[in-house]
Amino acid sequence: MLGADFFGEPAWDILLDLFIGQSRKPAAPLGTSSANTVLRWQNVLEAKGLVTRCTDAASGGNHACLTDKGQALMRDYLRRAARSTGKVNI
Repeated sequence: MLGADFFGEPAWDILLDLFIGQSRKPAAPLGTSSANTVLRWQNVLEAKGLVTRCTDAASGGNHACLTDKGQALMRDYLRRAARSTGKVNI
């Protein structure tokens, strides 16, 4: 669903952080990688239509957030993963 190039790379951590963070405020930090690495992968994810830049009205700051496509992809992926292990319902 995501392509093998995302796993083992900061892109997967970013997608998970954003997916989890969208249910909390403020947004979750983007991975544990350096700022340059995160920005590079954020640009890749933006180009694939999974991430966009959002403005926080309260602080006026910018942050990354999942697009509708990114949210749906992560939800579908995690549901399939949960079903294959039989452990969690998402």
